[in-house]
Amino acid sequence: MRKLIIILLQWLLVAHFYGQTLYTTHQNTIGIQQVINITTSNSMGYANLENNPGQNGILYFANNDGLLTYNGKFWNLYPVPNKTILRSIALDPSGKLYAGAQDELGYSSG
Repeated sequence: MRKLIIILLQWLLVAHFYGQTLYTTHQNTIGIQQVINITTSNSMGYANLENNPGQNGILYFANNDGLLTYNGKFWNLYPVPNKTILRSIALDPSGKLYAGAQDELGYSSG
């Protein structure tokens, strides 16, 4: 009986440590999206009112300081000509960007 208890304890210890090594190995990253933290600067404004992904991979944001774009690496800010808040944006199927600001409406095809 004593030998059976010793074998059982050995088996439990081995199973315990083997189970721990299974969970402490590297995590499989297939299918897990990469998280990228994006820092802001003072030149980008503090409020994004609307966003819209373009067909070309560029993200467009209606911002307090104008149209904000992000291409995955760099941010660009295009201020509204009369320096008002850009309220809304929309893209049509051809890629033309429509923008609505305070007392202003326009579009850009580039």
